[in-house]
Amino acid sequence: MRYIGWLAAILVISTGGGCASQGRVGDPAMGNAGASLADTGRDIAERECATCHAVHRTDVSPRDGAPPLRDILKLYDSDLLSNDLIEGIRTGHENMPVFDFDVRTTDALLAYMRSLEGKRSKNRGSR
Repeated sequence: MRYIGWLAAILVISTGGGCASQGRVGDPAMGNAGASLADTGRDIAERECATCHAVHRTDVSPRDGAPPLRDILKLYDSDLLSNDLIEGIRTGHENMPVFDFDVRTTDALLAYMRSLEGKRSKNRGSR
């Protein structure tokens, strides 16, 4: 089943995307036109993840035990996480909501998570 999901995602990407699905959680097509992928991902994180997770470089997660987004990619393989979010599979813990992300939404959220990692490592190297 996962293979079919990835095949569909690859087809969507390789054909230029198709139309945006309306009503999907965090759909980047729903706003912030002209923003970078990471900026769009930040908007998604602030809207969909901030009630439990720290979504910025130095904030603290509001929910005890919820890892900051800046650390998620240390805990999960980004390809598997992307696939799970696209397929609506619950990741993390039993109380984690099931999101209905599409490929573009997931790409944006992961781009934002990667940008958080990059900023941190640049700051460490400059000290």
